[in-house]
Amino acid sequence: MIAAIEERNRTTAQTGRASNRRYDEIIDRQFAAFQRLRESFLVPQTPAPADRARLADAIADFAGAETRPRLGALADDALLALGRRLVAALDADWRRHVHALDIVRQGVGWRALGGRDPFVEFGKEALQHFAALQEAGRALIRSSLA
Repeated sequence: MIAAIEERNRTTAQTGRASNRRYDEIIDRQFAAFQRLRESFLVPQTPAPADRARLADAIADFAGAETRPRLGALADDALLALGRRLVAALDADWRRHVHALDIVRQGVGWRALGGRDPFVEFGKEALQHFAALQEAGRALIRSSLA
């Protein structure tokens, strides 16, 4: 009897860890995408002309081709300041994103009562939050160039 209870507890703990790993994998993939995005906007303190061109290209690729002419018209200092402001905003948005996902993760189990898979629901919400994070960055660029 005791052995059966111990085995059930061990199985439950292993299932819980595997489930947590699935949620963590979603966050890890988003973090890797966030890091690639963030690093594309980083330039040295004293950038070379190639760094300026790379930054302008990265911003235009992220925000849309319609921003490319306005980015080309910016002075070097203004472009670098935009890149720094964008990195700072993305960092703050990432912190809010992780906090929001933590809240979603805590409550997503209730969706199972409605017959929905909590992991799938978490993935959908995580994707929506990440898309909002990216759109906030694009909006910052558009408003800065207006």
